[in-house]
Amino acid sequence: MSISKLFLFAKNTDASASMRGYQYQVFKTVETWLENYLDQVDEAIYCDYEEDIFQHNELTQAATFRQLKLYSTPFSFRSEEIQKAVAHFFMLHVKTDYAAKDKEFVFEANSRIAEHREGNESDLLRRWVTNQEALPDVLLTECAKKVKALVTSYVDERTTQLADQLAERLKKKAEDAQAILVIEAERQVLWEAVTVFQKLTDRDWDDFTRRIKWRFDGLSPDEAFKGTIARLEELVAQLPDMPKERRKGFLGMLCMRVDIKASEQAPEDRKLVNGELTNLLLQAGTLEDLWYHEVFTKWNEIGQPTDFRLGEFYEVLQAVSYCRAAKTLQSHDAFWIGLLTWYISELQQQPEFRKKGLYELIWLRMRPTEYLAPALGNLFGLEDHIREYFSDFSAFTAAGDFEDIQSLLFLVTASALNKKSALTPVETAGWLQQFKLQLDQLLSQTSNASDLCRLLECSANFYFFASSQDRSEKNVAKIMAPLEQLLINLDEARLYNATQLSNRIHTHIRLLIRMDEEENEVLIDAFREFVGRLDAVVEKKRGAHERARRLVVSGAAYLETKTPTALLKALRDFHEAKALWLQDETFEGYTLALLNIAQVYGALDMHFAAKYYGLWATWVSWQKGSRKLVKRIAQGIGMVFHADFVQGAWFSALLDFELYMMSRHEFDPEPIDAEGTEMPQKSIMNYGFLLYAAPLLAPELQVMTQAKLSEAGYLKEEYLDELLAVLQADLPELKLRAGLTKNFADAPLNDMGPERTARFHALAIEWHVHFSNSYEMTALGEDFCAMLQVLLVEIALSKVDFHLPSGLVDLTLEITDTPREPEQLPDNGKAKWKAFVQRVDSSDYEVVKLGVAFVSVALKAILQDISLLPVTEYNEAFWGLFTESNLGAKSMQATSYQRMYRSMFSEKAFGAFGRDTFSALPAVPDFPLINLFMQPKAGLSKKYNPSTAVQNIGNRFQKAVRNIHQTLARLKLDAGYGPWLQTLREEGWPDWQIVVAMMNFMLSYKANRLVEGRKFATPAEHQAALKVEFQRILERDEVELQMEFPLQAFQSAEFRMSLEQMPIISLSAFGLENNARFPNPRAVREFMNERFNVQTDVNDEHNPLL
Repeated sequence: MSISKLFLFAKNTDASASMRGYQYQVFKTVETWLENYLDQVDEAIYCDYEEDIFQHNELTQAATFRQLKLYSTPFSFRSEEIQKAVAHFFMLHVKTDYAAKDKEFVFEANSRIAEHREGNESDLLRRWVTNQEALPDVLLTECAKKVKALVTSYVDERTTQLADQLAERLKKKAEDAQAILVIEAERQVLWEAVTVFQKLTDRDWDDFTRRIKWRFDGLSPDEAFKGTIARLEELVAQLPDMPKERRKGFLGMLCMRVDIKASEQAPEDRKLVNGELTNLLLQAGTLEDLWYHEVFTKWNEIGQPTDFRLGEFYEVLQAVSYCRAAKTLQSHDAFWIGLLTWYISELQQQPEFRKKGLYELIWLRMRPTEYLAPALGNLFGLEDHIREYFSDFSAFTAAGDFEDIQSLLFLVTASALNKKSALTPVETAGWLQQFKLQLDQLLSQTSNASDLCRLLECSANFYFFASSQDRSEKNVAKIMAPLEQLLINLDEARLYNATQLSNRIHTHIRLLIRMDEEENEVLIDAFREFVGRLDAVVEKKRGAHERARRLVVSGAAYLETKTPTALLKALRDFHEAKALWLQDETFEGYTLALLNIAQVYGALDMHFAAKYYGLWATWVSWQKGSRKLVKRIAQGIGMVFHADFVQGAWFSALLDFELYMMSRHEFDPEPIDAEGTEMPQKSIMNYGFLLYAAPLLAPELQVMTQAKLSEAGYLKEEYLDELLAVLQADLPELKLRAGLTKNFADAPLNDMGPERTARFHALAIEWHVHFSNSYEMTALGEDFCAMLQVLLVEIALSKVDFHLPSGLVDLTLEITDTPREPEQLPDNGKAKWKAFVQRVDSSDYEVVKLGVAFVSVALKAILQDISLLPVTEYNEAFWGLFTESNLGAKSMQATSYQRMYRSMFSEKAFGAFGRDTFSALPAVPDFPLINLFMQPKAGLSKKYNPSTAVQNIGNRFQKAVRNIHQTLARLKLDAGYGPWLQTLREEGWPDWQIVVAMMNFMLSYKANRLVEGRKFATPAEHQAALKVEFQRILERDEVELQMEFPLQAFQSAEFRMSLEQMPIISLSAFGLENNARFPNPRAVREFMNERFNVQTDVNDEHNPLL
């Protein structure tokens, strides 16, 4: 019979039934877990399962059962705890689950063995503990006899208990024949187990006895607790990358994890392994640690992908790069190698990406972790891949990639020298020579300062590597020459990582000292002197980074206040942070700043500027080629889609959405429904709304929107069908139209028709920009609008008051091959202009600057026409936006808006919707929306002086009365005079403007009569003569040149025109100036009433109308 039948006698001794010493048990479990992790012992640990601690090594099939006791009393064989422990050990020993295991049973107590007393056999226990690693046969027999006695006592007691239980059940089931059969079968099993137990041999007992181990620490409970905690703190301190400030928190996390595991029901869920501790280290570490943990967990579940997606591929490359740099993650290597191998196989036709995969695979296989320590791996089997990588050095033309190529080449060369690959030193030396030739060629051709610095660093590295066996002054000079040249160009090299170079040189110095300080003295001294100068630059960059970080914090604080002006201030801070982050060390921060700025422009309803920055973020993310930035490509396009959607440019939004979903699918490995991925969900919802609303607003778009819906694939099935059903039920056409003005800056589908009008409100001005709805003009027109909005936001932020009257500014854009100044068109009801735009398609930064300057000068002229500032003051204020607010950097990027637009949206894709073939929709009332954020300066102007203004009113009365007193006396006798004057006053005309207008009207009429009949060669001569006569009459009393002016004259259109010119004529008295050829008198009048109290200021001391 099997010994496993004896497990029948086992009791449920699960420690969870008693909380005595449970916390100590948790601590000891954590201690074992940490020791295993640090010693790289691969076994599973269970807390409170089978025993207090159960350890199982799957590889060696070793099973250790540990019972822990935290007692203040000593132990002997008379102790009940030892008797129970031995019995429980025996039940585990005979359990079928562990029959084939190499078992060990450990009794661990903090206290000591009891002193000898009669009957306690403590001497036997003491001798056993002393000799337990190699029990002599005599002692083994003695100990086995004692073990047998303890277990036999336990089995006899359990046999009696079980037999009594069966007898009681039999008595209760005396009438149940089926139950009696079951009970009799159980009784038979019990007696079979007793028989098996009675037949156990001395060899059986010796074998079990040898497996029992004892540990008595001789400590009080307090000492044991404190000692265990101290040991835990010591072990946690040994964990890799565990700073002191995180140790206590991490220890608490481990204890909590053990406690949680111990409460699980399923044994598999109670298991603690080294891999889980690695994951906890990642979770408790930096954001990058947490990122790696999430990525590894995700890919471990996914396994091999079904197709190639660039975003997923870049994510894998990033994760592999992180993994190979961490010594603790070596256990992950096999998984990543398998995944990289699959990608490399799939990328046969895409050599650029295949090389990126090869690069990471070679590094991961070699796995160098420390500078002076040998690499952990080798490159055997990868030789053909390496030869493929270095097959054509002429293909390496990007300065940003050269450092990676060089470091891989050095690694491969080391593998050949150290017999870690089948490559030969001759072969790798040939590659080094080809690399140097290509490097020298690029150095001679590169003009970009950042690229030049990267290549110069590679040149220094090459000489450093090549002269590793000879640090003579001649070779040191070769190393330092490119570094000196690099330092000369560093100020211009904003996208070169000087911090990284500093760190590397400091590392070189430490390594050279450790290797041979005397032998390397010349190079060490040269490095030390150079890095001292370099660090001055680095500190400046660090200061810029810290200031940028603080600006982002303050910008975020402004956003939380949710006041209109706070948005503008947040934008100011984000712009400044963006400029500070434009360096290689912080380029990701720079890109995030672009996205933040796009969001704030969008919140300000400056959607063309928002689109500009969304395109910019996408452009730099793609151009940079960084694995970290690849997901920002889709985020930038998401901003572009949102900008067009809210602006009402829905044809453009359709184009944006297709690009967004393609880039999101390709470049961002996160599922679109992943937690925290707000942008894809929101974009899909907006796209669905567009498809629903467009045919209701323009029925002729029904076919197109249905086609778009049919092409949506899984988006239709998983999102759009349900959304459209909800919209059809809850948003009928009338309700839809009524709600448009709550959600959009301008009427939807405003980019439909042969001509497009971009409309928006800013600074209390309504701006209309007209341009042909073609591919070419859309790029140029949106470029113009974006620059205009960026400028207007800066004016809103500026402390300078530009004195801009409200009204309508109407601009029509035309393309030109050569620069042309904008032309003001005749219209006194609005500022109407024709502006010219140029195609800029060059990558040359200087050409881009000229294009931006051309638009900036045009905008300056148009705003000068609107502004009431004198020319000198206006010029100072306008150019101050560039010098003080850095407007140039906000308007001009590395390339032009239009070039970015054309690179992302093809002419074919643009024309696919036929936007210009439809008729434009009728104007929708209340659009464009009033912009509550982009408001002009409010309140009285700083130029306004109340006492001067009132005094000027009296002066005007005094000067005007001598030119009109006779006429005014006659008018007062006319019965219609009173109603006429009352009407003008009710219209808001102050008395002084009426009086001065009467004077100007009368004097102009007299001057015209005086020059009437004269002949003039030019209109200018005619105007000059009128001016002379006007001035001459002005100096004389009315009685000296009398003409009759009945009331009807002052009721005429000519007088009304004279009156309406009064706000413009009087500007100089307020320190203002009219700069427009065709001013808008009504707009100026409203501005002067609001900002200069013209309508409310009164001084009747010399008022002739009273």
